[in-house]
Amino acid sequence: MKKLIACLLYAAICCFGFALADGSLPPYAYTGNDPVEAAVAAYTAQVGQDLYLVTEGSVSIPAPVIIRTEETDNSHILVYGNFWVFNYELNGKTLECISGGEAPAIMTLEKTNDGWTVTAVDQAGDGEEYAADIRRLSHGDKELEKLFFVASYGDGDLLTNVRHQYIQDYVIANNLDVEAYKDYGWDPIPLFSEPVHTTVTALATEINPDHLFSVAVNARITGYSSNENMLTLELIIPETFSAEDILGLAIGDAIYTQGKEVLIQTLTENSGYLVINEGEYEFSEGSVWLYESLDGNYQIADWHDNTWTTLATLKVPVTDTLLLLDDINPSTGEIQYLPTVHPASEFLKMLKTENEQGGPGFATNNIYVVFDGAGQLALIQRYYVPWQ
Repeated sequence: MKKLIACLLYAAICCFGFALADGSLPPYAYTGNDPVEAAVAAYTAQVGQDLYLVTEGSVSIPAPVIIRTEETDNSHILVYGNFWVFNYELNGKTLECISGGEAPAIMTLEKTNDGWTVTAVDQAGDGEEYAADIRRLSHGDKELEKLFFVASYGDGDLLTNVRHQYIQDYVIANNLDVEAYKDYGWDPIPLFSEPVHTTVTALATEINPDHLFSVAVNARITGYSSNENMLTLELIIPETFSAEDILGLAIGDAIYTQGKEVLIQTLTENSGYLVINEGEYEFSEGSVWLYESLDGNYQIADWHDNTWTTLATLKVPVTDTLLLLDDINPSTGEIQYLPTVHPASEFLKMLKTENEQGGPGFATNNIYVVFDGAGQLALIQRYYVPWQ
Protein backbone atom coordinates (compact mmCIF):
# COMPACT_ATOMS: atom_id res chain seq x y z
CA MET A 1 0.00 0.00 0.00
CA LYS A 2 2.03 2.91 -1.29
CA LYS A 3 -0.61 5.56 -1.60
CA LEU A 4 -0.65 7.09 1.87
CA ILE A 5 -3.58 9.19 2.89
CA ALA A 6 -4.22 10.80 6.20
CA CYS A 7 -7.85 9.98 6.77
CA LEU A 8 -9.09 11.19 3.43
CA LEU A 9 -7.18 14.48 3.42
CA TYR A 10 -4.22 13.26 1.35
CA ALA A 11 -1.93 15.43 3.41
CA ALA A 12 0.82 14.94 5.95
CA ILE A 13 -1.41 14.91 8.96
CA CYS A 14 0.96 12.58 10.77
CA CYS A 15 2.49 15.55 12.53
CA PHE A 16 -0.73 16.10 14.47
CA GLY A 17 -1.10 14.12 17.68
CA PHE A 18 -4.25 13.01 19.46
CA ALA A 19 -4.28 12.31 23.19
CA LEU A 20 -5.26 8.77 24.21
CA ALA A 21 -7.81 9.69 26.83
CA ASP A 22 -9.27 6.36 27.91
CA GLY A 23 -6.40 3.88 27.63
CA SER A 24 -5.23 1.54 24.93
CA LEU A 25 -7.61 0.15 22.35
CA PRO A 26 -7.85 -3.63 21.90
CA PRO A 27 -6.43 -4.99 18.63
CA TYR A 28 -8.79 -5.50 15.71
CA ALA A 29 -10.14 -9.01 15.04
CA TYR A 30 -12.64 -9.98 12.37
CA THR A 31 -16.00 -11.06 13.84
CA GLY A 32 -17.99 -12.04 10.74
CA ASN A 33 -18.58 -15.49 9.26
CA ASP A 34 -16.96 -15.12 5.81
CA PRO A 35 -13.57 -16.90 5.83
CA VAL A 36 -12.36 -15.10 2.70
CA GLU A 37 -13.26 -11.70 4.11
CA ALA A 38 -11.61 -12.72 7.38
CA ALA A 39 -8.29 -13.36 5.61
CA VAL A 40 -8.51 -10.08 3.68
CA ALA A 41 -9.38 -8.09 6.80
CA ALA A 42 -6.56 -9.61 8.85
CA TYR A 43 -4.00 -8.90 6.14
CA THR A 44 -5.23 -5.34 5.62
CA ALA A 45 -5.23 -4.57 9.35
CA GLN A 46 -1.62 -5.76 9.58
CA VAL A 47 -0.66 -3.46 6.70
CA GLY A 48 -2.19 -0.58 8.66
CA GLN A 49 0.14 -1.39 11.52
CA ASP A 50 3.21 -1.87 9.35
CA LEU A 51 3.02 1.03 6.88
CA TYR A 52 1.12 3.91 8.44
CA LEU A 53 1.40 6.11 11.48
CA VAL A 54 0.47 4.27 14.66
CA THR A 55 0.80 5.33 18.27
CA GLU A 56 0.80 3.39 21.50
CA GLY A 57 -2.73 2.26 22.18
CA SER A 58 -4.06 2.95 18.68
CA VAL A 59 -5.83 0.38 16.52
CA SER A 60 -5.84 -0.43 12.79
CA ILE A 61 -9.35 -1.14 11.48
CA PRO A 62 -9.59 -2.32 7.87
CA ALA A 63 -12.26 -1.23 5.40
CA PRO A 64 -11.75 -3.54 2.42
CA VAL A 65 -14.04 -2.67 -0.48
CA ILE A 66 -14.29 -6.06 -2.19
CA ILE A 67 -15.67 -5.71 -5.70
CA ARG A 68 -15.19 -9.22 -7.10
CA THR A 69 -13.97 -12.70 -6.14
CA GLU A 70 -12.83 -15.34 -8.60
CA GLU A 71 -12.09 -18.98 -7.80
CA THR A 72 -9.14 -20.18 -9.88
CA ASP A 73 -9.15 -23.72 -8.45
CA ASN A 74 -10.28 -25.54 -5.32
CA SER A 75 -7.57 -23.98 -3.17
CA HIS A 76 -7.02 -20.52 -4.68
CA ILE A 77 -9.21 -17.41 -4.92
CA LEU A 78 -8.53 -14.00 -6.44
CA VAL A 79 -10.06 -11.06 -4.59
CA TYR A 80 -10.39 -7.77 -6.47
CA GLY A 81 -10.89 -4.59 -4.48
CA ASN A 82 -9.59 -1.46 -2.91
CA PHE A 83 -8.18 -2.45 0.44
CA TRP A 84 -8.47 0.58 2.70
CA VAL A 85 -7.27 0.70 6.30
CA PHE A 86 -7.48 3.42 8.97
CA ASN A 87 -5.68 3.89 12.28
CA TYR A 88 -7.54 5.39 15.23
CA GLU A 89 -6.91 6.77 18.68
CA LEU A 90 -9.61 7.03 21.33
CA ASN A 91 -10.57 10.51 22.49
CA GLY A 92 -13.45 10.38 24.94
CA LYS A 93 -16.17 8.42 23.15
CA THR A 94 -14.82 9.09 19.67
CA LEU A 95 -12.35 7.17 17.51
CA GLU A 96 -10.16 9.78 15.86
CA CYS A 97 -8.36 8.83 12.67
CA ILE A 98 -4.61 9.53 12.68
CA SER A 99 -3.57 7.84 9.43
CA GLY A 100 -4.70 5.45 6.74
CA GLY A 101 -4.39 4.42 3.16
CA GLU A 102 -5.79 2.60 0.17
CA ALA A 103 -4.54 -0.08 -2.18
CA PRO A 104 -6.43 -1.01 -5.35
CA ALA A 105 -5.22 -4.56 -5.84
CA ILE A 106 -5.82 -8.19 -6.60
CA MET A 107 -5.15 -10.44 -3.62
CA THR A 108 -4.37 -14.12 -4.11
CA LEU A 109 -5.72 -16.30 -1.31
CA GLU A 110 -4.73 -19.90 -0.69
CA LYS A 111 -6.74 -22.40 1.32
CA THR A 112 -4.90 -24.09 4.19
CA ASN A 113 -5.88 -26.31 7.09
CA ASP A 114 -6.50 -23.16 9.13
CA GLY A 115 -8.62 -21.43 6.49
CA TRP A 116 -7.71 -18.88 3.84
CA THR A 117 -4.53 -16.82 3.84
CA VAL A 118 -3.24 -14.05 1.59
CA THR A 119 -0.20 -15.24 -0.35
CA ALA A 120 0.28 -12.48 -2.96
CA VAL A 121 -0.87 -8.92 -3.68
CA ASP A 122 -0.73 -7.22 -7.08
CA GLN A 123 -1.52 -3.57 -6.41
CA ALA A 124 -1.65 -0.26 -8.22
CA GLY A 125 1.19 2.19 -7.86
CA ASP A 126 1.10 5.91 -7.02
CA GLY A 127 0.93 9.01 -9.15
CA GLU A 128 1.00 8.44 -12.89
CA GLU A 129 1.06 4.68 -12.36
CA TYR A 130 -2.22 4.69 -10.44
CA ALA A 131 -4.74 4.88 -13.31
CA ALA A 132 -2.62 2.79 -15.66
CA ASP A 133 -2.27 0.04 -13.07
CA ILE A 134 -6.00 -0.01 -12.39
CA ARG A 135 -6.59 -0.58 -16.09
CA ARG A 136 -3.97 -3.33 -16.00
CA LEU A 137 -5.63 -4.99 -13.02
CA SER A 138 -9.00 -4.84 -14.81
CA HIS A 139 -7.72 -6.93 -17.76
CA GLY A 140 -9.84 -4.95 -20.22
CA ASP A 141 -13.04 -5.41 -18.20
CA LYS A 142 -14.59 -1.92 -18.29
CA GLU A 143 -17.13 -2.67 -15.56
CA LEU A 144 -14.38 -3.90 -13.24
CA GLU A 145 -12.28 -0.85 -14.10
CA LYS A 146 -15.19 1.42 -13.23
CA LEU A 147 -15.69 -0.32 -9.89
CA PHE A 148 -11.99 0.03 -9.07
CA PHE A 149 -12.21 3.79 -9.57
CA VAL A 150 -15.49 4.10 -7.65
CA ALA A 151 -13.91 2.20 -4.73
CA SER A 152 -11.10 4.75 -4.68
CA TYR A 153 -13.43 7.64 -3.76
CA GLY A 154 -12.62 8.50 -0.16
CA ASP A 155 -16.08 9.95 0.42
CA GLY A 156 -17.98 7.54 -1.82
CA ASP A 157 -20.78 5.31 -0.61
CA LEU A 158 -18.86 2.07 -1.23
CA LEU A 159 -16.06 2.98 1.17
CA THR A 160 -18.25 4.90 3.61
CA ASN A 161 -20.59 1.97 4.16
CA VAL A 162 -17.83 -0.62 4.54
CA ARG A 163 -15.80 1.59 6.86
CA HIS A 164 -18.80 2.37 9.05
CA GLN A 165 -19.75 -1.30 9.34
CA TYR A 166 -16.24 -2.44 10.25
CA ILE A 167 -15.96 0.19 12.98
CA GLN A 168 -19.39 -0.75 14.32
CA ASP A 169 -18.44 -4.43 14.43
CA TYR A 170 -15.19 -3.60 16.23
CA VAL A 171 -16.90 -1.42 18.85
CA ILE A 172 -19.64 -3.99 19.52
CA ALA A 173 -17.28 -6.98 19.66
CA ASN A 174 -15.08 -5.25 22.23
CA ASN A 175 -17.98 -3.71 24.20
CA LEU A 176 -16.44 -0.23 23.89
CA ASP A 177 -18.11 2.94 25.08
CA VAL A 178 -17.66 4.57 21.67
CA GLU A 179 -20.33 6.64 19.96
CA ALA A 180 -18.61 8.11 16.87
CA TYR A 181 -15.54 8.32 14.66
CA LYS A 182 -14.03 11.30 12.91
CA ASP A 183 -11.40 12.38 10.42
CA TYR A 184 -9.13 15.33 11.07
CA GLY A 185 -10.93 18.60 10.38
CA TRP A 186 -14.35 16.94 9.98
CA ASP A 187 -17.31 16.57 12.33
CA PRO A 188 -17.72 13.25 14.18
CA ILE A 189 -19.87 10.64 12.46
CA PRO A 190 -22.28 8.85 14.85
CA LEU A 191 -21.84 5.10 14.80
CA PHE A 192 -25.34 4.25 15.90
CA SER A 193 -28.51 6.06 14.94
CA GLU A 194 -30.34 4.12 17.64
CA PRO A 195 -29.19 2.67 20.98
CA VAL A 196 -26.20 0.34 20.59
CA HIS A 197 -28.31 -2.69 21.31
CA THR A 198 -31.74 -3.98 22.16
CA THR A 199 -32.05 -5.86 25.45
CA VAL A 200 -34.62 -8.65 25.66
CA THR A 201 -36.11 -9.55 29.02
CA ALA A 202 -38.14 -12.48 30.26
CA LEU A 203 -41.89 -12.52 29.81
CA ALA A 204 -43.94 -11.28 32.73
CA THR A 205 -45.81 -13.87 34.78
CA GLU A 206 -49.53 -13.90 35.35
CA ILE A 207 -49.07 -15.12 38.92
CA ASN A 208 -49.64 -12.48 41.58
CA PRO A 209 -47.90 -13.46 44.84
CA ASP A 210 -50.35 -11.23 46.73
CA HIS A 211 -53.38 -13.01 45.28
CA LEU A 212 -52.74 -16.76 45.50
CA PHE A 213 -56.20 -18.15 44.98
CA SER A 214 -56.55 -21.38 42.97
CA VAL A 215 -52.96 -21.12 41.73
CA ALA A 216 -50.28 -23.71 41.00
CA VAL A 217 -46.68 -22.50 40.92
CA ASN A 218 -43.16 -23.93 41.15
CA ALA A 219 -41.54 -23.43 44.52
CA ARG A 220 -38.77 -24.21 46.95
CA ILE A 221 -39.33 -25.03 50.62
CA THR A 222 -36.47 -23.32 52.38
CA GLY A 223 -37.53 -23.50 56.01
CA TYR A 224 -40.05 -24.62 58.62
CA SER A 225 -40.85 -23.13 62.04
CA SER A 226 -42.36 -25.70 64.41
CA ASN A 227 -43.26 -22.95 66.89
CA GLU A 228 -45.32 -21.15 64.26
CA ASN A 229 -46.15 -24.24 62.21
CA MET A 230 -45.20 -22.20 59.15
CA LEU A 231 -43.35 -23.14 56.00
CA THR A 232 -41.07 -20.68 54.22
CA LEU A 233 -41.72 -20.86 50.48
CA GLU A 234 -39.90 -19.31 47.57
CA LEU A 235 -42.26 -19.05 44.62
CA ILE A 236 -40.28 -19.44 41.39
CA ILE A 237 -40.91 -19.46 37.64
CA PRO A 238 -38.56 -20.49 34.82
CA GLU A 239 -37.20 -17.54 32.86
CA THR A 240 -39.19 -17.58 29.62
CA PHE A 241 -38.51 -15.35 26.63
CA SER A 242 -40.72 -14.48 23.68
CA ALA A 243 -39.87 -16.50 20.58
CA GLU A 244 -40.17 -13.32 18.51
CA ASP A 245 -37.63 -11.54 20.73
CA ILE A 246 -35.16 -14.42 20.74
CA LEU A 247 -35.33 -15.13 17.01
CA GLY A 248 -34.84 -11.41 16.35
CA LEU A 249 -31.58 -11.19 18.31
CA ALA A 250 -28.44 -10.02 16.54
CA ILE A 251 -24.80 -9.45 17.43
CA GLY A 252 -24.64 -6.36 19.64
CA ASP A 253 -28.03 -6.97 21.27
CA ALA A 254 -28.28 -8.23 24.83
CA ILE A 255 -30.34 -10.56 26.98
CA TYR A 256 -31.15 -9.83 30.63
CA THR A 257 -30.93 -12.96 32.73
CA GLN A 258 -30.24 -13.80 36.36
CA GLY A 259 -29.94 -10.14 37.31
CA LYS A 260 -27.43 -9.10 34.67
CA GLU A 261 -27.26 -8.03 31.05
CA VAL A 262 -25.32 -10.32 28.72
CA LEU A 263 -24.02 -8.59 25.58
CA ILE A 264 -24.27 -10.86 22.54
CA GLN A 265 -20.91 -11.30 20.83
CA THR A 266 -21.69 -14.56 19.00
CA LEU A 267 -24.85 -16.46 18.09
CA THR A 268 -24.56 -20.14 17.16
CA GLU A 269 -26.61 -23.34 17.09
CA ASN A 270 -25.48 -26.41 18.97
CA SER A 271 -27.45 -29.65 19.31
CA GLY A 272 -30.80 -27.88 19.06
CA TYR A 273 -29.85 -24.99 21.34
CA LEU A 274 -29.48 -21.37 20.33
CA VAL A 275 -26.21 -20.43 22.04
CA ILE A 276 -25.17 -16.91 22.97
CA ASN A 277 -21.40 -16.46 23.43
CA GLU A 278 -20.53 -20.15 23.13
CA GLY A 279 -17.46 -21.02 25.18
CA GLU A 280 -14.91 -23.81 25.21
CA TYR A 281 -17.28 -26.26 26.87
CA GLU A 282 -21.01 -26.80 27.31
CA PHE A 283 -22.73 -24.18 29.48
CA SER A 284 -19.44 -22.42 30.11
CA GLU A 285 -19.35 -19.22 32.15
CA GLY A 286 -20.71 -16.24 30.21
CA SER A 287 -22.64 -18.32 27.67
CA VAL A 288 -26.43 -18.60 27.47
CA TRP A 289 -28.06 -21.76 26.06
CA LEU A 290 -31.66 -21.29 24.92
CA TYR A 291 -34.10 -24.00 23.90
CA GLU A 292 -37.65 -23.93 22.58
CA SER A 293 -40.18 -24.77 25.28
CA LEU A 294 -43.49 -26.58 24.79
CA ASP A 295 -45.40 -23.30 24.37
CA GLY A 296 -43.15 -22.21 21.49
CA ASN A 297 -41.25 -19.63 23.53
CA TYR A 298 -37.67 -20.00 24.76
CA GLN A 299 -36.15 -20.89 28.11
CA ILE A 300 -32.57 -20.99 29.33
CA ALA A 301 -30.90 -24.29 30.13
CA ASP A 302 -28.61 -24.43 33.15
CA TRP A 303 -27.04 -27.83 32.68
CA HIS A 304 -30.07 -30.11 33.28
CA ASP A 305 -32.08 -27.38 35.00
CA ASN A 306 -33.64 -24.10 33.93
CA THR A 307 -32.78 -20.65 35.15
CA TRP A 308 -35.41 -19.38 37.56
CA THR A 309 -36.84 -16.10 38.75
CA THR A 310 -37.97 -15.80 42.37
CA LEU A 311 -41.41 -14.17 42.50
CA ALA A 312 -41.70 -13.93 46.27
CA THR A 313 -40.66 -15.44 49.57
CA LEU A 314 -43.52 -15.98 51.96
CA LYS A 315 -44.57 -17.89 55.05
CA VAL A 316 -47.63 -20.13 54.90
CA PRO A 317 -49.31 -22.21 57.62
CA VAL A 318 -49.29 -26.00 57.47
CA THR A 319 -52.94 -26.96 57.72
CA ASP A 320 -54.23 -30.38 58.70
CA THR A 321 -55.65 -30.82 55.22
CA LEU A 322 -52.31 -30.21 53.42
CA LEU A 323 -51.26 -33.12 51.20
CA LEU A 324 -47.92 -34.15 49.70
CA LEU A 325 -47.90 -36.08 46.44
CA ASP A 326 -44.47 -37.63 46.10
CA ASP A 327 -43.52 -38.80 42.60
CA ILE A 328 -40.16 -40.19 43.77
CA ASN A 329 -38.92 -42.76 46.24
CA PRO A 330 -37.12 -40.64 48.89
CA SER A 331 -34.58 -43.36 49.67
CA THR A 332 -33.51 -43.96 46.07
CA GLY A 333 -34.68 -40.88 44.17
CA GLU A 334 -36.30 -43.12 41.56
CA ILE A 335 -39.51 -42.17 39.79
CA GLN A 336 -42.63 -43.92 41.05
CA TYR A 337 -45.37 -45.14 38.73
CA LEU A 338 -47.95 -43.26 40.78
CA PRO A 339 -47.23 -40.71 43.50
CA THR A 340 -47.54 -41.68 47.13
CA VAL A 341 -49.93 -39.55 49.17
CA HIS A 342 -48.86 -38.13 52.54
CA PRO A 343 -50.84 -36.05 55.02
CA ALA A 344 -49.33 -32.96 56.61
CA SER A 345 -47.90 -34.81 59.63
CA GLU A 346 -46.03 -37.32 57.44
CA PHE A 347 -44.78 -34.56 55.15
CA LEU A 348 -43.30 -32.67 58.11
CA LYS A 349 -41.50 -35.83 59.30
CA MET A 350 -40.09 -36.39 55.81
CA LEU A 351 -38.96 -32.76 55.61
CA LYS A 352 -37.18 -33.01 58.97
CA THR A 353 -35.56 -36.37 58.16
CA GLU A 354 -34.28 -35.31 54.76
CA ASN A 355 -32.95 -32.03 56.11
CA GLU A 356 -31.02 -33.84 58.85
CA GLN A 357 -29.93 -37.03 57.10
CA GLY A 358 -29.83 -36.00 53.47
CA GLY A 359 -32.19 -36.80 50.68
CA PRO A 360 -33.79 -35.26 47.64
CA GLY A 361 -35.29 -32.52 49.78
CA PHE A 362 -37.79 -29.92 48.65
CA ALA A 363 -35.53 -27.01 47.72
CA THR A 364 -33.83 -28.07 44.49
CA ASN A 365 -36.40 -26.73 42.02
CA ASN A 366 -38.23 -30.04 42.29
CA ILE A 367 -41.70 -29.16 43.56
CA TYR A 368 -44.76 -27.18 42.72
CA VAL A 369 -47.40 -26.05 45.18
CA VAL A 370 -51.15 -25.54 44.83
CA PHE A 371 -53.20 -22.95 46.67
CA ASP A 372 -56.93 -23.56 47.12
CA GLY A 373 -59.79 -21.16 46.48
CA ALA A 374 -59.27 -19.57 49.90
CA GLY A 375 -55.58 -18.91 49.24
CA GLN A 376 -54.36 -21.66 51.62
CA LEU A 377 -51.54 -24.05 50.73
CA ALA A 378 -53.43 -27.22 49.82
CA LEU A 379 -50.96 -29.47 48.01
CA ILE A 380 -47.25 -30.00 47.48
CA GLN A 381 -46.10 -32.23 44.64
CA ARG A 382 -42.49 -33.37 44.37
CA TYR A 383 -41.25 -34.62 41.01
CA TYR A 384 -38.09 -36.24 39.72
CA VAL A 385 -35.19 -34.03 38.65
CA PRO A 386 -31.92 -35.53 37.36
CA TRP A 387 -29.65 -33.45 39.56
CA GLN A 388 -31.15 -34.41 42.97
